[in-house]
Amino acid sequence: MKQYLFDASAFIFLIKKANVQTTLQHIQNLFILDLTVYEIGNALLKESSIAKFLTLKEIDTLEKVTQLILSRTEKILNNDAAFQQIMKIAKTEKLSFYDSSYIYFAKQNNIQLITEDQTFGNKAKKHVQTQTTLIMLSA
Repeated sequence: MKQYLFDASAFIFLIKKANVQTTLQHIQNLFILDLTVYEIGNALLKESSIAKFLTLKEIDTLEKVTQLILSRTEKILNNDAAFQQIMKIAKTEKLSFYDSSYIYFAKQNNIQLITEDQTFGNKAKKHVQTQTTLIMLSA
């Protein structure tokens, strides 16, 4: 059974665009990094402050869907031993340490990386299998 590491862009896409039933079918295979939770929270706060695009009910629904999916998502915890390897990827690919950590942990855990960030995805493909959320959900 394939496993997937979602970066924050893919997770946000998942909660905003994907069918909840389809998502729940894949949930047992879904991983995020421990820090992704904070980025997701920040993204939701930004969405809620742009109320002209989302109603309060839509924001509340997004928060509930997020909490449901997070409660069933495996978290990969960062570790001190990974620091140098993540830094090496960051320097080589000219990526942030944060983005590089997704590549490192996807590779270490033999998990496919899911991202909506095309530039990041193209760099990550040099190290791990990558794809978008819609392609993953359609498989």
